[in-house]
Amino acid sequence: MEVRVLLKICEACGAFFYRAHEQDGSYCRDCTELLKHFPTTETRKRRGRPVKKAGKK
Repeated sequence: MEVRVLLKICEACGAFFYRAHEQDGSYCRDCTELLKHFPTTETRKRRGRPVKKAGKK
């Protein structure tokens, strides 16, 4: 059985870690756990003025 892994550097803390070849992710296991508590771009409210929708007058 052959397992392919990549040696990656965590973008948050700079630690080296192994990641399976098919997986996504740029953070080590510890930083992934810490970042789960932060809001994502989809769930975060937008600041500033609301955008006017085209077609409405």
